[in-house]
Amino acid sequence: MARQKKAGNPFYVMLVAVGILFTISASCYFVVALRQSGRVEVSEAQTGFFFQLFDEHGTAVLAVELGLLAVATFAAIGTDEYWEKRARDANSLAASVDASADAPDEPPLS
Repeated sequence: MARQKKAGNPFYVMLVAVGILFTISASCYFVVALRQSGRVEVSEAQTGFFFQLFDEHGTAVLAVELGLLAVATFAAIGTDEYWEKRARDANSLAASVDASADAPDEPPLS
């Protein structure tokens, strides 16, 4: 018997990748906001590219990532049935091929 193939939705991969990126960006944005509040003293040597980026464009970066998260979420949910049906069809095709290969050859009727 053939092993059952599990449905794989590529939008889940996108969702995880964008989610991780959003988490890192939100953390950087929080650190920038904390620095701007004046509660944390920071020397000029501790400011890098990402902190300057989030200082200037942090809200826009988070908004774009949030939009990508929304698109990936709706795409993953919306195409879930398609990917499951595709996997079911592939499994049924493989099962029918295995069944025909396992069937004994019958002699022709004369």
